[in-house]
Amino acid sequence: MALGIALLLIFILYLIDKHNRWRQAVKITVGLAVVAVLGFGGLYGWFKYDAYRSEKRQEAENAAYEAKTKPIRDCAARNAQFSNAEEECEKNSAVVLVSKKDDPPVVPKEPARSSSPSRHVRALSTTDLTTQEFGSLVCGHIKDGEVAALLNSGTYGVKVRTTDGQIGWAYAGFFEVVSTSH
Repeated sequence: MALGIALLLIFILYLIDKHNRWRQAVKITVGLAVVAVLGFGGLYGWFKYDAYRSEKRQEAENAAYEAKTKPIRDCAARNAQFSNAEEECEKNSAVVLVSKKDDPPVVPKEPARSSSPSRHVRALSTTDLTTQEFGSLVCGHIKDGEVAALLNSGTYGVKVRTTDGQIGWAYAGFFEVVSTSH
């Protein structure tokens, strides 16, 4: 194969030399090199721009999801002393639960940014968080050894909230349950 290419190149150079077309050959070669460089530069720029757009779209989706779930988290924090707070807050985020004895609601000692679930998990390896249990849309990341709040446990994975507020689903085998003292 290489011998055939070498013979073809020798033949082309022979024809250029025989007809004295060196200037024209150099112009064509330089023109093709410029077109190739511009083409590769354009492809590189397009891939960078596409990655930038994807990142911005992901940030917008995360912000929209956070804005959508903030009232539910605030409601769950407000009603943290009740065991059914999450279910009731998902139905109506403005609900204020009271005990059956008509006692005043117990106010948590320190105001929490979000509801504090009774369990926490530690990541066994660095992994991506997705928007759905069986989803492929990445909405966050969790690092090896990082402790996160366990929000929900599904048939395949767990829904966690990281310390920096990212919420998403991941495979349950990537986590271990830890005590709530963390």
